[in-house]
Amino acid sequence: MTPLWSQVGLIKQDAYGTLELTLKTGSVVIWGPPETGSLTRKAQTLLRILDDAHQHLGGTARADLRFFDQGRIIVRPKGGK
Repeated sequence: MTPLWSQVGLIKQDAYGTLELTLKTGSVVIWGPPETGSLTRKAQTLLRILDDAHQHLGGTARADLRFFDQGRIIVRPKGGK
């Protein structure tokens, strides 16, 4: 699996400190606030989730990791809200 950071094309941060990553594939990831403790685990989990989403959704996805520490990742087709 390719490391997550080499797949990032754009990083934005909103007024609340939430990071949003746009991957080179077009997938969008709402990362949540920047942290260092679970960074590697979160990135590795995200790569598995996006690979699964690509296979099952048939295209790019939007992943919301703001609730990762509570055991949740919300994944939708990129066009879905």
